[in-house]
Amino acid sequence: MRILIIAAFFPPKNAVASHRPYSWAKYWSDAGHDVTVFTTEKVPSFDDSTYDCSGFKVLTAYWLPQQIQKLNVRGVEGAERARQSAAVRFVKRIVNSLLTVVTSIQGRYGIFLAQRRPDLFFLWEYNAKRVLGQRSTWDFVISTHGPSASHSIAYHLKKKGLTKRWIADYRDLWTDNYPYSGLWPFNLYEDWLEKKLLRKADAATTVSAPLAKTLQDRYPNLPVFTVENGFEPEDLSTLSEHRFFPEDGIIRIVYTGWIQWGLRDPSPLFAAIRTLESERRTAYQSAPLGLEVLFVGPPTDAVRELASHFDIEQYVRQVGVVTRSTALQIQRDADILLFLEWKSNGQQGLFSGKIFEYMSSGTEIWAIGGANDVSVAELIQKSNTGKHFANNVDLIAAELRSILERGLKRPVVPDNEYLHRFTRKNKAEIMFRIASQGALK
Repeated sequence: MRILIIAAFFPPKNAVASHRPYSWAKYWSDAGHDVTVFTTEKVPSFDDSTYDCSGFKVLTAYWLPQQIQKLNVRGVEGAERARQSAAVRFVKRIVNSLLTVVTSIQGRYGIFLAQRRPDLFFLWEYNAKRVLGQRSTWDFVISTHGPSASHSIAYHLKKKGLTKRWIADYRDLWTDNYPYSGLWPFNLYEDWLEKKLLRKADAATTVSAPLAKTLQDRYPNLPVFTVENGFEPEDLSTLSEHRFFPEDGIIRIVYTGWIQWGLRDPSPLFAAIRTLESERRTAYQSAPLGLEVLFVGPPTDAVRELASHFDIEQYVRQVGVVTRSTALQIQRDADILLFLEWKSNGQQGLFSGKIFEYMSSGTEIWAIGGANDVSVAELIQKSNTGKHFANNVDLIAAELRSILERGLKRPVVPDNEYLHRFTRKNKAEIMFRIASQGALK
């Protein structure tokens, strides 16, 4: 079959959002299908993934932020080079000033991200016409949101008769997105636009049953399926056998990834550590707790400030961005993996695809914060890979005492039969059955 995948996030971009469409391309091409991926043009980064894309075609088009990032001086000498460097510096100052302005509303409304419009993918959407054009026809196209530009591109392909079927995939919902409600009056336009686009879709998929229900309630005539994220066993088999951390008796609690501050909150853990630290000081124990909380990802002042608020700065450290293989090694060798739930006001099914990597790591998961999402609790319970604490500070403190007294990593014996459901290969096969249904008629 001839298949087109439209995904703004794709390797070598190192992001959870890249892994889902990559697994489709990998396993569908391995099965003998003619797969093409249309994605954004990537700017090289030290933490790029090294996934093999040789088995399928990858087409790219630029989008504004990446073109700005690539502003530099090539092949220009002398005074002309100096003038161009000054121009580049001037443009960068303007861009930084604009970013400062939009960042204040970005986190609240989701605009200028990959969630709500206006976003920064309009040039990518426009250039899709040039790159794809009348290039080919496909048995089915699958577009993954966000950004919503991916669905707009797929809509136009379906409208022109260039694909027999279109499947609209949602890693995150669009107009029903929590926590990004959109900005008036753009959210009114988005509501109209999503309805218009999905009239051409043959089916929709999303990453959890609660989100599928929300989507189905909005579009009762559209078949909606749940296809969760997953993990890639091959990623684990290629890791170095050497331990990342020294064997120094320190219990290390690790969080990997970006923290959307105000939406994911480690306060219950920090409060529990403060409880134990107060007990230590009351008992006049000179030695600090044999404990360290590591945040692996983009550093943020909010983590430092929160640690200071709870007076536990000595136990909290930010590592910064690392390569994907290093992040997986850290997850494997940590004593506890911290999973922060969304503050979702009762909305269920909101969880990062990182939970599946955690489940496959062999390290115990502690799910903390949020609104006590039963979807997360069910995953952890059925896979036998950790504990779900929600906001119970006393229970977290009790577990910390236990593991500190033992001084050893608690072994995890996962339910491998249950975990197998979430291998990327298995999920790709399920997605293919949904997407290809009726495509050959």
